[in-house]
Amino acid sequence: MKGLFKNKKSVITLGIAAFMTAFIALPLGGAVCASEAEVVSGDYGFVYDQDDLLTDAEEEALQKKLEEVGEKHDIQIAVVTTGSYSQYTIEEYADDMMDYGELGLKTGNDDSAILLAISMDNREFYESTRGQAIQIFTDSNLYKLEDKFTSYLSSGDYAKAFDRFADGCDDMCTSYENRNKIPAWKWLICVLLGLACGGVTVGVMSSGMKNVKQNNSAAEYEERNNVRISASHDRFIRKSINRVRINNESNSRGGSSTHHSSSGNTHGGHGGHF
Repeated sequence: MKGLFKNKKSVITLGIAAFMTAFIALPLGGAVCASEAEVVSGDYGFVYDQDDLLTDAEEEALQKKLEEVGEKHDIQIAVVTTGSYSQYTIEEYADDMMDYGELGLKTGNDDSAILLAISMDNREFYESTRGQAIQIFTDSNLYKLEDKFTSYLSSGDYAKAFDRFADGCDDMCTSYENRNKIPAWKWLICVLLGLACGGVTVGVMSSGMKNVKQNNSAAEYEERNNVRISASHDRFIRKSINRVRINNESNSRGGSSTHHSSSGNTHGGHGGHF
């Protein structure tokens, strides 16, 4: 130790180097902390605005709306924004943000959830679905959902885009829940059409029977001794063939394309650029 500090120049050089290291490290450490986004979460989802696209008030309003829609339909809904996702694809990033539960979502394969991930570096988005949400948000429904918010992403109105995303989730969940219900007005139309068709049919039949008189016996229609049957046989004069087409094509139309995430869970989903 005595030999190390024997040269005063060495001491001064080491002191300057230590000071510069501390000076540079301080703002870098502050920058890392500043990039840490707060997760605004509830029982049915969360907002994680890592890329700071929303104000604090907009985050709170969005989380409140996601919570209301999620509780109404018993589904978890989340919105995540990020600058980049390093080694991931946008699909893998969205799946893992949903599955590993670090930001608040339940992690089970049967837990119904939809998560919208936004990457600003590549201007990409992806909607990942899991559980019953795979059946609700079919491929065609995801296209319709994207039509509701992607134009706002492109124009930079992110608060409006996420609000429309929440509205679309609400509409599609409601439609799915009412898929087997027939509205009362449709029942009424069916009854009225049935009565009208039945009335017309009975009226036509009645008008064609005005010249018919009632007879008490079938013998009145018989011509005596004029009918003689000398022979009888069955003759096959026509045939009827019903053909049924067997559809060998995949029954994926109107369904959901699925894949497995790194956690082993099954996911649906779709994404693109804006």
